[in-house]
Amino acid sequence: MKKIISLLTILIAVAIPAKAQGNASRGTGNTTVQPRIMVIPFTKEGQDIRTILEDDADMRVVLTTVKDYFDEQGFTTVDFNARLKSINTSNIINTADGASNNIKAQVIASSGADMYVEVELVKQENEANGNSARILLTAYETSTGNSLANKVGDSGNWRTDDYSKMARAAIMKIGDDFMAVMQEKFTDIVKNGRSLILEFTVAADSDIKMGTEVGVDGYALSDAIEIWLADNAYNGYYHIQGVSETNLVVDEVKIPIRDQRSGANYTTTRFGAEVGKFLRSMNLAFKRTVVNQKITFTIE
Repeated sequence: MKKIISLLTILIAVAIPAKAQGNASRGTGNTTVQPRIMVIPFTKEGQDIRTILEDDADMRVVLTTVKDYFDEQGFTTVDFNARLKSINTSNIINTADGASNNIKAQVIASSGADMYVEVELVKQENEANGNSARILLTAYETSTGNSLANKVGDSGNWRTDDYSKMARAAIMKIGDDFMAVMQEKFTDIVKNGRSLILEFTVAADSDIKMGTEVGVDGYALSDAIEIWLADNAYNGYYHIQGVSETNLVVDEVKIPIRDQRSGANYTTTRFGAEVGKFLRSMNLAFKRTVVNQKITFTIE
């Protein structure tokens, strides 16, 4: 008989060394990946993440088993329960209908994680041949949701009902290969940055156009934006998709994973604040919206 016990989510944050050079939005690419991991239970639609550990003893054991495995591999781990309690204490969680679907996202956001790994544990009971556990690992980049690595591992048959031991055996079989692929791909993100989309649009009632001269140097607004991007995009990488009289679309601009001076997370909103500071320096009023990895500036 096959019974799906639970899904886990492992969140991975990369600690960039404190010793770094250059602008916070730029980098040399000489970074060391040192993952920080948080293991949390996955929730199905409508399931409340706050009650899973209270209601499922197997979940508590497996959660600890997975966390211990990463500890033993030299990773620093963050305690999920402590993070969840911190959110509750701060009254961050909204009690409105549907809020339970957002709690996982709130835990992720408050953890400072850069990656998460979904771990599915399938409990297989067989009286004749012995019980077994199957582990499915899938790594995702937190900021984009892009899949980075996946592996499936089986414990083999055991004459025991200790699924924590079987889960550990399954993880040991695939752990090294999984982490190697995951780290290789994430190291590339650390080196080359992650992608955002920027859109600059002019409000219908605005006197400003993309060709309007702005700033002390008198560049056209579109040119001023491109010059700023060349100086502030991570490793200078950006691509302008198109420019019109009232619109400029940057379909890809790279930003770093971490602020290279402080080591703190370098977020989408942080980069948006830097762009906003640039626009204000030219006495431009604007409204800003952030949806996932797209930032839109509407110039008034």
